[in-house]
Amino acid sequence: MANGVKPKGYASVSSRSAGSSYSRLGRRRSSSANIPQDQDDSSSSEDEIEHIEEPTASDIRRREQSEIDLSRQFNTVKYIKEKAKKWKISESFLKKVVKCVIAYALASLCTYVPSLSHQLAVLLPNHDPSKMVPISNLHFIATVAVYFHPGRSVGGMVEANIFALFGFVYAITLALTSMTIAVYLHENDFPLTSNAISIILFVGFGTSLVGFARVRVGRPTFNTACSLIGVLIFTVIVKEGSSHLGHFSTDKIWQVTLVVFVGVLISNVVCFTIWPQSACTSLQYDIQRNLKSFSTLLRVLTKTFLMEDITEFSIKSKRIKAAIDNHHDSFISLKKDLEEAKLEAPFDQRIRGRISSYVRVVDSLNVLAQHLGGLRTSCTLQHEMVQSSPGHQARSSSTGASRGFTTSVYLDGDGQDTSVTVQSPTGVDDPDEFITPKKSKPRQSAFDHYLESLGPHVRSLVSTCGKTLKGLTTAFEATVKGIDSREGYKKDVQDDETFDVMAQKVRSALKEFKHERTVAIKRSYSVYPRQSVEAESLAEMQGQKSDEDVFLIFYFLFLIEEFAKELERLIEALEIIRKDEKHIQEKRHGPIYTRMLNSLKGLFGFRNDRWGRSSKEESFGSTVYALFIRNTPAFSLASPQPHHPDTSQTPAPFTRREKLNRTVWSLGQFFKQPDTKFAIKTGLGCALLASPAFIASTRPLFTEFQAHWALISFLVVLSPTVGQSNQLSVHRIGGTVAGAVAATLAYWLFPDNNVALPIFGAIFSIPCFFWIIGKPQYASSGRFVLLTYNLTALYSYNVRKVGIEVEEIAIRRMVDVIVGVVWATLLNHLVWPTEARRELTRGVSELLFKLAFLYQKLVLAYSSAEAPSQEAENGFGSRANTIESQPLIERHGELSEIQTIELALQVNIIKLEGLLAQTRHEPRLKGPFPVEQYRRLLGCSQHVLDLLHTMNLVTSRPDWHTDVRQDFIIPVDASGLRRNMVGNVCLFFWLLGSAFHLKTPLPPFFPPAEEARKAVLEKIRQLPVVKRRAIRGSSEYLLYFAYALSMKDLIHKLDEIGLIAQQLFGVMGGSMNGWNEQFMISEDEQERLDRYLYSSTDISNASTDNALGEVSSADRTCDTFGQVR
Repeated sequence: MANGVKPKGYASVSSRSAGSSYSRLGRRRSSSANIPQDQDDSSSSEDEIEHIEEPTASDIRRREQSEIDLSRQFNTVKYIKEKAKKWKISESFLKKVVKCVIAYALASLCTYVPSLSHQLAVLLPNHDPSKMVPISNLHFIATVAVYFHPGRSVGGMVEANIFALFGFVYAITLALTSMTIAVYLHENDFPLTSNAISIILFVGFGTSLVGFARVRVGRPTFNTACSLIGVLIFTVIVKEGSSHLGHFSTDKIWQVTLVVFVGVLISNVVCFTIWPQSACTSLQYDIQRNLKSFSTLLRVLTKTFLMEDITEFSIKSKRIKAAIDNHHDSFISLKKDLEEAKLEAPFDQRIRGRISSYVRVVDSLNVLAQHLGGLRTSCTLQHEMVQSSPGHQARSSSTGASRGFTTSVYLDGDGQDTSVTVQSPTGVDDPDEFITPKKSKPRQSAFDHYLESLGPHVRSLVSTCGKTLKGLTTAFEATVKGIDSREGYKKDVQDDETFDVMAQKVRSALKEFKHERTVAIKRSYSVYPRQSVEAESLAEMQGQKSDEDVFLIFYFLFLIEEFAKELERLIEALEIIRKDEKHIQEKRHGPIYTRMLNSLKGLFGFRNDRWGRSSKEESFGSTVYALFIRNTPAFSLASPQPHHPDTSQTPAPFTRREKLNRTVWSLGQFFKQPDTKFAIKTGLGCALLASPAFIASTRPLFTEFQAHWALISFLVVLSPTVGQSNQLSVHRIGGTVAGAVAATLAYWLFPDNNVALPIFGAIFSIPCFFWIIGKPQYASSGRFVLLTYNLTALYSYNVRKVGIEVEEIAIRRMVDVIVGVVWATLLNHLVWPTEARRELTRGVSELLFKLAFLYQKLVLAYSSAEAPSQEAENGFGSRANTIESQPLIERHGELSEIQTIELALQVNIIKLEGLLAQTRHEPRLKGPFPVEQYRRLLGCSQHVLDLLHTMNLVTSRPDWHTDVRQDFIIPVDASGLRRNMVGNVCLFFWLLGSAFHLKTPLPPFFPPAEEARKAVLEKIRQLPVVKRRAIRGSSEYLLYFAYALSMKDLIHKLDEIGLIAQQLFGVMGGSMNGWNEQFMISEDEQERLDRYLYSSTDISNASTDNALGEVSSADRTCDTFGQVR
């Protein structure tokens, strides 16, 4: 060491840790070679070094060992963090798993600790100390802890508690009523009637209601509560009720009540005390995440459309892909977090009385997401126009890699990205000469002129919006610090910059952008010399397709304006939340009794602070009531379902008899619905499977094998679709086998060991909870494993004095599960089978019909003469001021209804995607199901919905109902061309919807919707307002062109859906080639036709010459006659 030789292991120690150990010993080495760099002793004097004693060998060994241990600990933590990051495991996820394991371990101790189990038995009113097994179902406490695990947010746990309370009350009420009626009928000598009522009414009808509610509510926590209801019903009514026929016994009810209460209590205590996770915090984090992803997408889509070099925002980078994924997942995540955050109102001041503010923020984010979908559509149209340009192929092949380039991005309906490189030649005097032929030079110049003049202002507005989106995350003062530390988030605004300043910046940037847009429009008309009004039109001066190319720019600019205006509304909503956050920080240090009083007020929906009073809709009771209601907005137009009322097929009833018949018919239609059929199937299966428990000859076998677990397996596995049921069946059997094997192995290794068994169970539950929390769609698999382990290991320990072997329990458990799974599979395939692929096809048909109704409603809305103007309310004066200052989209009743329908259709598309994922679990003898075609179909449907949303934005402007309707709609309607276009689009929707409903071959010829649209555009080109160039700086006349461009892409997507439908179901006549061959002529027939046309032309010319000769002769005669007179 004196010679500077480092001991073994010294090199692995970091310089920082080495320096710290030196300081702890209070000594320094004189040899500079052994002094760590960050602890260099350059500032020390030689005199100080002389007084430092040389460390002994034992000190060096102790120091080296401590450094090695510290290094190992550091490396272990670092290794775990690296592995967690590699496996994409977050810290919050690990905390959830740890909480679940702790709750499960505590729940299992109720079985393994004798004193604890004894104390629980003492709580029962009919406790008998002489019983060998005081509580036979103590293992059910651990089962409840698995069902209602604490790995949720506070709001999610409150929701689970509400559903658990509902399920418990329902099951206990059903059990007490069943027992009362059974005792009464047995006392009156009606045992068979009692058994029949118990099977049909309480088991069959009771579980039917559970199945119907399970489908209607459709929440994961409610599905868990339904499983709890099944366990309680089958344990109390079937197992115990059948063995005590005619006797009113509440022992089992008290036991079930106790174990359910203890299990739920343990989960709640762990959830609320150990790392409590707030849904409000998750909502704020998701809002921040979406704001950042929206900012990134807005920038890259703008750079894409302006055809710039976007190497910084490469579409293939992980950053852009993550932003696109966040953009698509925002609708689901925000909705889920908002619903859970509402339930935290009694406990969290951030959401109490402020639900409406968060609802406004979430709604605004959904609108911004739809705007981004419209911008993505603009990039799609730009890609298609670049691909269809005359010089695109030659340009791509001749320029090569040596020329400069800009990149354009195409995003399809599925959210996939495709980059196309558009070469920009260098060294050419006139780029337009190189790009296109001479005749299309004006068109390219006009397109480039707009991009060149408006590009800087678009970038300025987008830059302001992007910085504002990131700056809005400061609204959540309690969460922004966590974002800074987790993701390296850097604020683009100063701390003292208020939201008013950000709103003013967006407002100023938008105002300047509108001004420059107006100047660019006016300047575009000075590019081309004005000719005679009667001689040339706009189309003749700029090319036949120039308007669509240029209108694409204004279509994009219109969406940018809408995005900025919606951003202003978002700033306003988040500013309210930010003020509330500051107010909460001020009240956080107040007296505890004040905070408790505010919590009680929040529970009942009262709020008396300086920020206002909450409404009845924000009360906790209304939030709980909304959990059981499925919000499906009703369409004001006709329903796409058959049997439309007030028709010849379904006339309106008048007489009393007709009304009674109609009521009976409506009841029959209700029983034909898929949800009702599933409920009937559930009750029928449970009643038949439970009937052996009420028959004297089969009751001993049912009790010996504990066949009520077969009923529980049946209720869990039975699903609305065959694919989902098949998936659960495989998971149920696999999980049961794995759990039984693990429990048997544990009991063999540690027989009746109440120390090793709970430790083994806690360790065994770790991968199960990883699966339950990490894979929610497969959470049932992890639950099945733990449920079987509980019933085998914990139940065996609980009944160890009875003498039942663990192998016997495991085998009986597996037999019960297999019987329940096989029964559910048979019933699901034989009785009203509902296949996911059939539901998918039917759902696609209904989706297309509903899209047609939405389109029709938009047409009805923008065709009316009433303008949705709020000039009087806003105090605007002249129309000129209204054009630039009025909100771009007015929020009134008609528009809110349309937006509600749009959100409902968005949810419908998400459900169809879920059905598409289930189709792979259904065997198909005809061959594999065409998943890719249906995925493309849903992508096109999403694209159509985005286009309809954009059309709603365009046609909701007040200028539409004033200038546009007067100058465009009325003149075009006079010719009937717009009626023809709208009718063809509606016919197109109806044809496609009927094709997916009937699954029959489609006709080879689709409605000529594109030709009708072109006819409308041609009529617009001939309008006086276009010919005399009356289009000025304001944007009212450009709205109709944006609408026409949306119609172009809409019809294009309908054509794509039609081609997919032809690939799926075929074409009438065999194929498109066979259809086209029917109208083709041979070469010989073509030659004969040419000769015939040539001879006909000669005859026609000769006849024309003779006619002209006769006319000239007559003219000469008339001239002579005139001279004579």
